[in-house]
Amino acid sequence: MGQAAKGIKTYDEIREQVEIFLESSEKFNKSNTQSAGIRARRALDRIAKLKVQWRKETCGNAVRLFF
Repeated sequence: MGQAAKGIKTYDEIREQVEIFLESSEKFNKSNTQSAGIRARRALDRIAKLKVQWRKETCGNAVRLFF
């Protein structure tokens, strides 16, 4: 699997996690359901990890040149 294909897969996962966050956050705010709040926080954690993964897949060594 090439870098572009990996990047697209990770991008799709990010979008999926954003949807989970939005749905769970809305449910938590409306009904104060604790499990929805936990799902929202987990989705945000997953998004943060996927962001780093996506950046590595799409930028490769270019980012390392500057840091």
